[in-house]
Parts: sequence; C-alpha cells; structure tokens
Amino acid sequence: MKAEIIGIGNQSLYQNFFEACCESLQRELAAVGIAMGSRRMVPADRQEVYARLREAARQGDLVAVLPAPEPDAVRAAGEAIAAGLGLELRTDPAQAEQLAQRAARQGKEYSREELEAFSAAPAGSIPLPNPSGLVQGYAIRAQRQVMLVLPRTPSELAGCFSASVRRLLEGLGGGASAQRTLRAV
Repeated sequence: MKAEIIGIGNQSLYQNFFEACCESLQRELAAVGIAMGSRRMVPADRQEVYARLREAARQGDLVAVLPAPEPDAVRAAGEAIAAGLGLELRTDPAQAEQLAQRAARQGKEYSREELEAFSAAPAGSIPLPNPSGLVQGYAIRAQRQVMLVLPRTPSELAGCFSASVRRLLEGLGGGASAQRTLRAV
C-alpha cells in the first residue's frame, strides 16, 4: 500500500510546513503499514490540483491533500475533489461561524465566503475536525483509494490525525467500500 501526498498553495511560503507535515505523515503511515510515495506541491488552482489528484490516484492507494492555511488553497482542494467525484461541495454555516470566532481569537479576519471555503467538504465525506486551526480535515473514498484532506500546519495536522484516522487507514485493505470514479472536469 502506498500514499501520495499533495501540498496546495504558495510553495515559497509553505514549503517548510509541507516538508514537516510529510515527515509526520510518513511516521503515522508507516505505523499502519502504508509506504510513502511521491510528494509534490501545486499552486492553488483547481485545474492543477485536479490534474495532480488524477495522477496521484493512479499511483497510490491513499492520496493525502494538504492545503495551505489560506482560503484559495482550501477552496481549490475542495472544488477539485468534489467536481472530480461528481459530488456537491457543501458548506457548514454553523462551522463557518465557529471558525469566524476562532479566527477572531487568533487576530485574523476573513470574509464570509472565505470562512465558508474553510468549512466546505464534498457530500458524503467523513469529517476530521481540526480543533485549533481553520483548515478542516475530511476523508472520502474514491474507488479503491482513500483521499484525506488535512491541514498543512504540523500542530494542526497532529490534531486532525486522530485515532479514527488511524482506524480508517488500518482498514484500507479490506471490507466493503463505496465505489466512485474520478472524472475529468
């Protein structure tokens, strides 16, 4: 079993975060018997994210997507995944409000649209809440692969990578699963 890692966002600003998260993921994945494949960063552009998702899905059993803590990166990830799987991208207004309060406590200000981007996930995904940051995680199956969207800040990644994620990864090889096809958009 192999994992492909995709970082989304400004490489010059977030390369160090991406590398730290990849090292952390490599340890977590090795603990459940999953080898690390390639890791690559792409800009926050839906078409580029989609192209990299298709490539990663052909190469690995697990695709981990690590958007930078910025609305454009999170939006590009969610839109590419949802469109590619033919799913609706849904926002959670209650979560967006909680994130607005969290951002205010951190001294950050975002528009309603940006907060909704942070709270959006494809229909049918499994939430992987981030207890401290704005980028919320989720998991979704796509044919034989599992896609994880996780924050690209090491401390927030650790908060999202809970026992439930470990159980999900341990079960990758067996059991019944829903089948979806990533299609061109």
